[in-house]
Amino acid sequence: PYVVAFTREQEVQAWMATYGEPTQYVIIDDEAAGFTHLRPRLVLTDSNIGLTREEAVNARHLFLREHDDA
Repeated sequence: PYVVAFTREQEVQAWMATYGEPTQYVIIDDEAAGFTHLRPRLVLTDSNIGLTREEAVNARHLFLREHDDA
């Protein structure tokens, strides 16, 4: 069988192509590999720990900073 492997960034971009790109968003993921264009919106987590308070605060700041820039 033919298997196609997509990066996380490609998966996010495919979702946005289907549903529309939000004006504000933050990506929370445990894998940074494959993120290039969307990396500034990425908050990286540890898959063994999950989302920490510090990462949640960083995500909130990133989201609010984008909101202020809009």
